[in-house]
Amino acid sequence: MPTKSVELPRPTPYLVASYVETFNQKQAVVERALTKLFTLFPENIQLEHVLIKVVALNDLYRTGILATFQVAEHVFRLNIDQIIKEGKSEAVELIGHVHLGKGTRKNYSFATKYCAWHNPEVSKVSRFSVSCVI
Repeated sequence: MPTKSVELPRPTPYLVASYVETFNQKQAVVERALTKLFTLFPENIQLEHVLIKVVALNDLYRTGILATFQVAEHVFRLNIDQIIKEGKSEAVELIGHVHLGKGTRKNYSFATKYCAWHNPEVSKVSRFSVSCVI
């Protein structure tokens, strides 16, 4: 099957700026939606609330989790709220390691975002990420 050639526009400062502006506008909507979601459901004591947050973060940030329900159950069972409030990197470790079937999945990208959305004043995404590496 022959491949079709696609002609891309030549990048210019104006073109790049317009793409950045479009991205920022879309991202602002995502940030507002997630802010509302995590404000409505600040704790992890009801599975339904955890599931909604897991699905939203996974989809909007493309964290690559296929077993969202199992991850939500995992987070729910951790009783993790106090550790997240304290900004401890242990929260990322606990949320990030999920046992699925015979193996363990490491969802660090998701876990850092999940923790940061629960504690934005104290726990920035980068802080949780760096804490895990160190």
